[in-house]
Amino acid sequence: MEEKILDLIVEMTKCEEIRQDLDVDLFKNGLLDSLGTIELLIELDQRFGILIEASELDRSEIATARKLLAFIARVGRR
Repeated sequence: MEEKILDLIVEMTKCEEIRQDLDVDLFKNGLLDSLGTIELLIELDQRFGILIEASELDRSEIATARKLLAFIARVGRR
């Protein structure tokens, strides 16, 4: 599942570099913004059944692919 979520992140950001460096800052590098974050949340729900409310997010928790994957792993266990 993690690889499929990573595929989605790469698809949404259009940045293959993320596969080699999971610590690329998605926001500082302009790969993700607030609208992109909402779109990502919608895709996570539609593709994987992972429902995350925008109000649950702190930008610092999802700033990199590594952090986003860890966040999803935590909330997926609810």
